Amino acid sequence: MFPGPALSPADVNMAEAKRWPTLISKKNLKGVTGFDDFPDFLQKDIKDGKLNVFAMRNDYQLKGKWAKVSVTWNYQAPPGGGDTHYSVMHGSKCDLVIRQGAEEKFLPTLYIENVKGTTLNDLTSKLKRDIKIITI
Repeated sequence: MFPGPALSPADVNMAEAKRWPTLISKKNLKGVTGFDDFPDFLQKDIKDGKLNVFAMRNDYQLKGKWAKVSVTWNYQAPPGGGDTHYSVMHGSKCDLVIRQGAEEKFLPTLYIENVKGTTLNDLTSKLKRDIKIITI
């Protein structure tokens, strides 16, 4: 995003940060890991007999450009599902979107959307020239 010198702390403006727990019981732990009890290194995250696995959201600016990062932990994926990912990077000519849901068979897939002021044919020819497209 920002070619040139590395970002410095002065380039970051944190607007808001939140975190919240997903609660994991011993029964849930056994179902996922096979362990009967929480390992010693997780004891600091046990409250009322449940493991607190924290999700978070950070809203911030990098050199005046807004960004948001969020991570949500669910105990189990939806039926028939797996890990999911969703990411959007807004650009001046298009948006890059990464999705990893059921429609993508839970494989991370890059989409180029919202072409602004560029024809699809022009964009396609530039992509073929500038990047190697890999299909899994």
